[in-house]
Amino acid sequence: MKRRKLAPARRPTAPRRPARPRREAAELARIARFLTETLDTATVGRRVVESVCALFEVPGAGLRLREGDDALVLVATIGDGPYMAIGHRAPTDFGIYRVIIDSGQPLRVPDLFDEPAFTLTDELRQRMRGSGIRSLLAVPLRVQERITGVLSITDEVGREFADDDVALLQAFADQAALALENSRNHAEIVRRGQEAEELARIAGLVSETLDLATVGERIAAGVLGLLGVESSALRLLQSDGQLVPVALGGRAKEYADARGVVVPFGVGLIGVAAQEGRPIWTADFRTDARFTTSPAIRERNVASGTIAGLAVPMRVAGKVTGVLSVGHPTPRDFTEREVALLQGFADQAAIAINNAQTQEALATQAERLRILHEIDRALIAEQAPVAIAEAVVFPLRDLLGVPRVIVNLFDEEAGQVEWLAAAGRRRQHLGPGVRYSLRLAGDLEGLRRGEPQLMDVRALLPDPDAAALLAAGLGVYMVVPMLFGGALIGSISVCHEAGPFAPEIVAIAQEVATQLAIAIAQARLHEQITRQAAELERRVEERTHELREATAEADRANRAKSEFLSRMSHELRTPLNAILGFGQLLEMDALAGRQGESVTHILRAGRHLLGLINEVLDISRIEAGRLQLSLEPVPVRETVGQAIQLVQPTAASLVVAVAADAIDESLHVLADRQRLQQVLLNVLSNAVKYNRMRGTVRVACEANDARVRIAISDTGAGIAADKLERLFVPFDRLGAEATGVEGTGLGLALSKTLVDAMRGTLDVESEVGRGSTFAVTLPRAQAPGLAEPAHLDAAATAGAAPHRTRTILYIEDNVSNLRLVESILSRRGEFTVLSAMQGRVGLDLARDHRPDLILLDRHLPDIQGEQVFRLLQDDPRTRAIPVVILSADALVSGMQALLDAGVRAYLTKPLDVRRLLALIDETLADERRP
Repeated sequence: MKRRKLAPARRPTAPRRPARPRREAAELARIARFLTETLDTATVGRRVVESVCALFEVPGAGLRLREGDDALVLVATIGDGPYMAIGHRAPTDFGIYRVIIDSGQPLRVPDLFDEPAFTLTDELRQRMRGSGIRSLLAVPLRVQERITGVLSITDEVGREFADDDVALLQAFADQAALALENSRNHAEIVRRGQEAEELARIAGLVSETLDLATVGERIAAGVLGLLGVESSALRLLQSDGQLVPVALGGRAKEYADARGVVVPFGVGLIGVAAQEGRPIWTADFRTDARFTTSPAIRERNVASGTIAGLAVPMRVAGKVTGVLSVGHPTPRDFTEREVALLQGFADQAAIAINNAQTQEALATQAERLRILHEIDRALIAEQAPVAIAEAVVFPLRDLLGVPRVIVNLFDEEAGQVEWLAAAGRRRQHLGPGVRYSLRLAGDLEGLRRGEPQLMDVRALLPDPDAAALLAAGLGVYMVVPMLFGGALIGSISVCHEAGPFAPEIVAIAQEVATQLAIAIAQARLHEQITRQAAELERRVEERTHELREATAEADRANRAKSEFLSRMSHELRTPLNAILGFGQLLEMDALAGRQGESVTHILRAGRHLLGLINEVLDISRIEAGRLQLSLEPVPVRETVGQAIQLVQPTAASLVVAVAADAIDESLHVLADRQRLQQVLLNVLSNAVKYNRMRGTVRVACEANDARVRIAISDTGAGIAADKLERLFVPFDRLGAEATGVEGTGLGLALSKTLVDAMRGTLDVESEVGRGSTFAVTLPRAQAPGLAEPAHLDAAATAGAAPHRTRTILYIEDNVSNLRLVESILSRRGEFTVLSAMQGRVGLDLARDHRPDLILLDRHLPDIQGEQVFRLLQDDPRTRAIPVVILSADALVSGMQALLDAGVRAYLTKPLDVRRLLALIDETLADERRP
């Protein structure tokens, strides 16, 4: 661009002071020493302007330094003149600076008012008009031909600076430029060191065991000095899209209301950074059209030290988890380096925050399990409803983290609710006595359907009951129903200052309400029986001895009935053990003719009865809510394949072909692995047993984004339409008991109940004469990430030369241990691994599949490992199978007892992988030898 020639001064030149070269040289030398005494840029800048004012005897001077974005920042000024406030950033085309930067030459202006090319604000014009300081001399600061800033001096209007003034100021500027460059380099080194130290400190938080609040406070405090800002905030993104502050720093921390400010997703500087997943900044939010704010928000931002702001997203695994923001109380720009620095800081902080959240979640879960265990113990230990309620309210209040919990009983005949026990922050009420209207419990029909009711007492019509609740501080509460046998017997009231309640609180309250309902119902039944017995006893004493005897007999009958379910398993299994044991002994004697056939019938009937007992107990557990399910991603193809493999022997004996369509290996469902296989085995077994000779059974799989449907089709006789509605009724075999096909009538009923418990469905379509299709539909699950198995060197994976596929059965109730051994053995292609999480299931698999080796845990949920081993030894079909114990029980006495009993080896956990593989190779090699 062509530069405009400056107009000559309108006033006569001020008389030049006599030249004093020697004095000036001495002054330059002194100033040079003076400038090297410090490395602080601000101090050096202040000394520069003070020195030139003294050297040139002028009233004003200013120093601007050039930043990386070419902006000229005013770092020092003194006296009067055309100078802005310290920190002002001027672009290179602002005012006189464009001329100096473009030409690299000094500039003399006798009167700034006479030069229209220079931009002067009204404030500057007013100030210069009053002081008369309008003459200016400005020279560039150079370091190795690179212009690093501008140094200027000002005097009264009309002074024309001489050539020797220009030369002297330029010489001084060259010395000052070197000193300033040195100080800036030193400041940059210090700054980078501080940044590295701060980033290292935040990185160190990743490995520290700290709570979320501590980690957040350290991050918010650390970022202040990093960017030279005065306020900071760390917010985490919630599931509802709100950004909630967890830590504040600087002035924001002092501003009390800031801690409760929630930022909506996509709103304002912070919300936009979270929504767009990138850094967002503003030099002055008050004038930035991108962010519209109310006067209240502007006042709050100013109070918390935020006029200029920068916000960057925090990410974990590519997902935005929160926002780290900083604020400055005056307008300022944020450089690319500062933005990148804060983003790097936020990335480290996100990892530290995520670790702290994980630790906090684990601690919370552990505390929840501990308190639930206390509640379980209380329910078991106490007998009376009041005592049960008193034992529960305090730990439940602490577990939910709410101010008050109340356990109520409903008296629907009287239309009232009665407190059994209540625990508040400062007060408690134990025992009955407080009653209020049932209408304050909400919709009774909704409660009978198991739906919690959220009650706002302030919204109810005024009456004495509502007034009493309000007086007790109960403004908002949730009523969670206690149901037993379909009857509404009471509720748990969870009180808080305001609703709604978090889903986790609702779930825990419902779980405890279910347990309480069972315990209180049993206790009330016990009290009722006790009262009835006492009444009968009183009447017997008043009337006749015969009636007293009858009452005693009735009491004994009631006790026997209440103990029946708990003793059924033990009492029926004891004679069954003798029947099956002696039957197997007779079978070993190889009896011929009718005797052998009779023994076979005895064993078949005994095992049939044992299966019936197991299925009845399974259904009882499900109905009582005590069935343990471990829902996890389960591979469909592997599970279907294992189930088909288990029914193949039966299918082969009945000449039925079983096959499956191609199933995607990555397809998984959310289910309990063992229970899903149990369901598939039941359905496949029925499809084989009720098929025709040379029939077929085919398994197909369909999936969409949410559900997976596993369809098992057979070519059997089909089921009539009028019988389908009875298909899942326990013990109803739909007339199949007359066909000679073995069965209990419980398999499908149990399968449907299990599938329902796993949040799925079991449906059937059937056509008489063509066959049936049973479909298991379950939620689809994301395939888990395949963890890289532990590295096994050649010595651990070598083994013997390839042989036929060998089958190994692992009986273990711990899913993690199962997966570990399966992963180890999967490295060896010659093994097929069967697994069972219960001892009895393992016994059945051992009898049906005759594995080459059994790996056995000692502590199983149903029977101990020692008993499993004895039963294997007692059965001729499994006696020869080698057994290796894998257990965390390292007591020498227990280990030696099992070794003496005949187990092949005893390995303790944690397992030595090489030793385990070597032992398996050695054991299987021994079995191969003739």
